Amino acid sequence: MDNREVVKRLEKNLESLLNKYDDAITKSDSRTGIEMLRLIKDTMNLIDNLDFQLMHGTYGIEMEDHSIKRLISVWEQNSQGIIRNQKTWEVGKELDVETLKPKKEKF
Repeated sequence: MDNREVVKRLEKNLESLLNKYDDAITKSDSRTGIEMLRLIKDTMNLIDNLDFQLMHGTYGIEMEDHSIKRLISVWEQNSQGIIRNQKTWEVGKELDVETLKPKKEKF
C-alpha cells in the first residue's frame, strides 16, 4: 500500500472523527470531545506527513542576451498542489534527468 492510499483512508477516518466530535459537543460530552480533538489532531498530522511527495524538475530560462540559464529544482508537493521546501540551483552543463531521480535518503 502506498502513501496515497493510506492518506485516502486517513481522510475518511478524519471525517468520521469530526462527526463524532460534533456529536460529543451536541451532547455536552466534553471528555469525548477532547479525546476526539486529540485524535483529529494526530490524524491531520499523519495526513500532512504522508501526503507530501518529493518532486524535481529541470528547466531553462532565456536571458536578455538570449543565453539559456539552466536550473534544477526540488520540492515537496501534496495532492492539493501545496509546495514546501522548494530549492532551486543553477547548473553549468547539460543534465541527465535519470541521474536526478531522488534516492530514498532524506535531505
